[in-house]
Amino acid sequence: MNNYTPKLTLTQRLQHLKYAKLEIELKPLCKWVDFYDYIWSYSSIDWKGKKVLDIGADIGSSALFYLMNGADYVYLLEKEQEYKTTYETIKQKYHILKNSVMLSSLADMPNDINVLKMDCEGCELSLLTEELLNKSKEFVIGLHKPQLDDYKFEQKKRLLEKHGAKYFGNVNNEEFVWVKKA
Repeated sequence: MNNYTPKLTLTQRLQHLKYAKLEIELKPLCKWVDFYDYIWSYSSIDWKGKKVLDIGADIGSSALFYLMNGADYVYLLEKEQEYKTTYETIKQKYHILKNSVMLSSLADMPNDINVLKMDCEGCELSLLTEELLNKSKEFVIGLHKPQLDDYKFEQKKRLLEKHGAKYFGNVNNEEFVWVKKA
């Protein structure tokens, strides 16, 4: 959490306590593990019974969050080999991750995705396409505003709006969250 992270409601703060031990265990493995942020960013989606594509999956911490909140299955995509290796290690420790798999590429993505989550520290400007948005009924996209290329950011923002996304809020001065619910 930083100075720009929005405040959680009392209910959400109490929910965060449920994840505190898990976050403490995972934090040394990946700097991106932040259940406070997950609760805020992903709270508008009902994860129960959903198949999720998680682009920018880090070590699988967000997959844990979705599965703990009722998702049926999570397909993960992560470019960092170190995070992929760590995911395989923690998958053995956290039995709930049995309902997840790390994909090699977007080409391996199944067709029956319900929710797309994309938060890949800027790669969404190149990966986010009309075709990808058409494959999911709901999505949560962390759109990162580049310092030098506002055109791509504005182009992707218009694409999200075209697909029914609503601006949810910003996590910091550089990441803006867009959500489409079914």
